[in-house]
Amino acid sequence: MKLIYFFIIITFLTFELNAQGLIAGTFHSDGSITDNNGKVIRKSYADRYQEALDKFNNGEEIEDWPTVKKNKKGKTFGTKGFFGEKILEEGAPLLAIDKVSGSKDEILNNIAKQNGYINEDILKLSLVANSSEEFKIENNISNETFEALNNSYQKLVAAGILGENLSDFDDLSSLISNVGIDPETGNAILVPDDGIVTGGLVNDEDIQIEGIDPGASLAEIAESLGLDSSLVTSKAMAETLSAVSESISNDVTSTQDSNMSPAIDPNTGNAPLPPG
Repeated sequence: MKLIYFFIIITFLTFELNAQGLIAGTFHSDGSITDNNGKVIRKSYADRYQEALDKFNNGEEIEDWPTVKKNKKGKTFGTKGFFGEKILEEGAPLLAIDKVSGSKDEILNNIAKQNGYINEDILKLSLVANSSEEFKIENNISNETFEALNNSYQKLVAAGILGENLSDFDDLSSLISNVGIDPETGNAILVPDDGIVTGGLVNDEDIQIEGIDPGASLAEIAESLGLDSSLVTSKAMAETLSAVSESISNDVTSTQDSNMSPAIDPNTGNAPLPPG
């Protein structure tokens, strides 16, 4: 009997080694793999994540990228090296973070770039638009504010600004000017159809944001909070995007593995395969 188990284990290990051997070449810090001729045999994290996000937006099944899942008790769980299970709804694609580094102020933008977003503001908008009910409740996001944010998100999807790897772009305004949006205001496509949105039961003009002059314009609020002005179509939206930033940063920090290996092994030039 022991001999049979021995052969089973040997067979399994041989299969695993052969499977790993199917992916051979140079591993890059962006998650891509190229063969000896430079041909891409596995796309970057950014390309693969945005393809998964596009499938999710279209209601298609995601088979080749980790997503938020629930166990039999209804509790969400994710995958090591990925982030978002505490924020996103079930079925949404998780964000790759296993090669991300940087200070607390840099981490969100670095995550955004690694996953194909233009900047961290678009990342935060995407996270909130695809967030679970639990996350919205914990962060006091009203239905009205969520609908406004989701409206902007859906229009970015329609414009092709989400669902494509645009990590090489740094300025949203320069990009959206090419898809029929006013580059000075960003409102032609991003503002909700009924204009400025209020923050639910509280009038938008009555919302006070800590450290911001009550009479400040939306553009001034966006600049003060470090948000992209194209996304700040109301004080409620500015307050929400700013408020969830701290929550997301803390979740990312707690999710990351302090013993995580470097992106590239300096001795071999290779990187470990990520989960999924």
